[in-house]
Amino acid sequence: MSNRHTFTDLVTLESRGDDVFVPAVYPEWDSAFVFGGQQLAQATSAAMATTDGDRTPHSMHAHFLAVALPSRPLQYRVSRVRDGRSFTLRQVDADQDGRRVFTATVSFHRTGPDTEGVEYQLARPAAPDAEEPAGAWSPYLAESDYFSVFDLRELPPAPEGPDGTREFSRRVWFRAADPLPDDPAVHASAIAYASDLGVTIASSVTAGLYRRANVLTSLDHALWWHRPVRADEWTLLNLESVSNSHQRGTVRGTVHTADGSLAASLGQDTLIR
Repeated sequence: MSNRHTFTDLVTLESRGDDVFVPAVYPEWDSAFVFGGQQLAQATSAAMATTDGDRTPHSMHAHFLAVALPSRPLQYRVSRVRDGRSFTLRQVDADQDGRRVFTATVSFHRTGPDTEGVEYQLARPAAPDAEEPAGAWSPYLAESDYFSVFDLRELPPAPEGPDGTREFSRRVWFRAADPLPDDPAVHASAIAYASDLGVTIASSVTAGLYRRANVLTSLDHALWWHRPVRADEWTLLNLESVSNSHQRGTVRGTVHTADGSLAASLGQDTLIR
């Protein structure tokens, strides 16, 4: 399936003044709702448009408040909460037809030689390389227009252990389907987008409802960017289902490059019915 748009198209926003931004394009998704990763990425892009070039995002805390419809315009309004010497905080609210559908806070850290410190990271989980034979992967994600802006290689969930837990419930190799510009804002937005690639599915695996749940909805999402990476090179999303209770699933995850650099970590609560 050919791409209708590139990932860069999806995170290109037009300014309406007063820190209000709207998407430049509206792809024709084959779903009744806007993919949450798109909102995470566009909110990141909007927040970064209001910060200085020496600031890079280090965390996002987002809430999905209502279903956003792909057929209706979205508007992102950025509030400049704080501009400190080292840290900057932005709040991004997304409205559609006068209704708040999404809100997030995005925190930025000034980068430079004086911010370098001791390096430590968790090792990348052992996983087959992304370029191994296609027979090892499921075509499920690639069939959706939501995800055609990425090349995706999906691994099956880990088997259930004797105690009923799984080492991981979802692993996906991803990279932008088209080369991305060198702009760090685009790559940071791409990591935000990819951090929501099937997190709800990870919860459904341990709920015994893999691809069979009637409702799989993201409730909130937390993301921490650790190191800058190129999102147009193979990167591994590793997701672990931590808890399922009261129709909610909690998932944590990491994002590693092929050479083992820890790019980001994440957590999400989902609704499972």
